[in-house]
Amino acid sequence: MARSRAEVDGEFTEFAIGAYAPLLKAARLMTGDFHTAEDMVQSALERVYVHWNRAGAWDSPYAYTRQVLVNLVVKATKRKWRNELAHADLPEVDVSGAMEATADRRDLGIALRSLPAGQRIALVLRYYEDLSVEEAARLLGCSAGTVKSRTSRALAALRTHGVLAEYDTGGGS
Repeated sequence: MARSRAEVDGEFTEFAIGAYAPLLKAARLMTGDFHTAEDMVQSALERVYVHWNRAGAWDSPYAYTRQVLVNLVVKATKRKWRNELAHADLPEVDVSGAMEATADRRDLGIALRSLPAGQRIALVLRYYEDLSVEEAARLLGCSAGTVKSRTSRALAALRTHGVLAEYDTGGGS
């Protein structure tokens, strides 16, 4: 039996409301920028909405949406120009939320943004999204060895920044 447009829209709306926050967090970690992450999540949800009538055929609508999001982020990192224009006068920026961030979190964010996009995305998929090496490789369209290599290099870089000191167990207390 065919579902009405209102039913389909209701299902998608419910899904989007539940999936938005975790997708945004993952996108922010992958892109290193909150506003870019918002744009990426919105674009991913738009693309999923167009095909929502096929949602029953997907193993998981969240996994499908995450795949769309990863594809968008990877594609955006390959672009040389990211639609930014230079301005003589910078806009005022609200920094009230920045005062609440801890120094460790800020340092981790800075260290993550310093990583190449491929390494950052691999870390997010492996440790934030808690995917296996094979799942991350499938999402990224690369081999498991590439995911392991990118993850290893990213963790080594984060260690040199000192942001993983509390997680390393090398002979401490």
